[in-house]
Amino acid sequence: MALLGCNSCFISVTRDDDSLVATSRTVGSDEIIQIRSHAVKEVRPGSELPEEEQGSLAQVEVNYV
Repeated sequence: MALLGCNSCFISVTRDDDSLVATSRTVGSDEIIQIRSHAVKEVRPGSELPEEEQGSLAQVEVNYV
């Protein structure tokens, strides 16, 4: 994944002082980031949501069409 800055350049980290800069208009190996999380997803059986509103966003949209 790459993050695009407000100046339409991709964000990277400089090798000199580890500061964030947005100077490259194309994505290279220096602009690619990986995000990991150890957050535990809470699953509640018997949710209060109706059945057609449960699932992924794509599934919910299909249920209402």
